[in-house]
Amino acid sequence: MVERLLELKEPIDLMFADNLLGGCERMGAADLDNLKIVAVVLVPFKDAQKLLEGDGYVTASIVPFAVKKIRGKLMSLASPANATTYRPLAQALL
Repeated sequence: MVERLLELKEPIDLMFADNLLGGCERMGAADLDNLKIVAVVLVPFKDAQKLLEGDGYVTASIVPFAVKKIRGKLMSLASPANATTYRPLAQALL
């Protein structure tokens, strides 16, 4: 959902310019920056969801693997060596 919102930023801006969104408040640069951070940090969750939503195979046995992958990616983003803007959100999710 967040990725799609970021993809549609330009059309949404055009709709604001044409007053087609009623009284909605426009997102600022800080909001967009935060959405980009959220999109990056949530990628491991998205990957795990896609893996676990299969109906042609048993997924219960994949859960520990998916959790380990999510945790590993979050630990990488939250590590002190990785002083990026992703770190606070990754730490909170850990």
